[in-house]
Amino acid sequence: MYGERLQKLRIEHGLTKKEVAEGLGLTPEEYQEVEQNERSLSLDKIEFLASYYETSTRYILGTTQKKQVSKVIDLGLVLMNREESEHVRAIKRHMGLVKS
Repeated sequence: MYGERLQKLRIEHGLTKKEVAEGLGLTPEEYQEVEQNERSLSLDKIEFLASYYETSTRYILGTTQKKQVSKVIDLGLVLMNREESEHVRAIKRHMGLVKS
């Protein structure tokens, strides 16, 4: 599961388990279980952590190795990588929102 990645992100940001647990509305024991892969988090809590750590839910869930995200202001999109950015630009061009 994703406990190891959450532990790594927590340590990189200098947070204690207690601090993260409080932010998520969990007890420190419950959060400990998350990092030990004995408990899972709801999607909204994973999204909260991804936003806080400035990464993607995909990174936390282990479906990508790309840790950083770049934020695009227009349309409120959060893009995980260059390929996705180019895909959005192509869609915008197709819809006539931007010129080639």
